[in-house]
Formats: sequence, structure tokens, C-alpha cells
Amino acid sequence: MADIPKDFQEIYVAKDDQEILHPTIMHGDQLTEECVRNVQWTYHLGNTSLEHLEGIEPTFSEFHLKMSLYEVVLSCAPKLKLLSNWY
Repeated sequence: MADIPKDFQEIYVAKDDQEILHPTIMHGDQLTEECVRNVQWTYHLGNTSLEHLEGIEPTFSEFHLKMSLYEVVLSCAPKLKLLSNWY
């Protein structure tokens, strides 16, 4: 798992030789966000901001939450006769 954030930072983060110019947001679900934060915590003893993986800002994308909510609503709709005028 540690290779994914390292590769992401190497490819997508704007950086100089040993300095991060601008961090990049990395969207994902809650598990991905937690894993990336744990990898960053593991590398916090590095000497430079590149070794700390400070170029990545992991965030939880609400897209996954909304899709889960829609699945629940649509699975309950026929039972509760909701959205009857939508189909």
C-alpha cells in the first residue's frame, strides 16, 4: 500500500528537486483516505517534505456516500411505495 501514495506523489505532485511546490488532493473512499494517512504517518520521520509524503492531501469523496444512500433509498422505495410517480 505504501507504494501507491509514493507513486502518486512522484507522478502528480508539483515539486522541485527536494521541495513540494503545491500539494495535490487525492480523492477516495474512507478506507483509501485512512490508508494514505497511515502511510503518511509512517513516513513522518523522513528528512524532507517529499519523504514525508506531504504533497498528498487525502480526502473522502462524498460521491461514494451519495451512491450508498441512493442504493438504500432505491431498495426501500418499492416497499414503502415511495417515488411511485417517478417510474
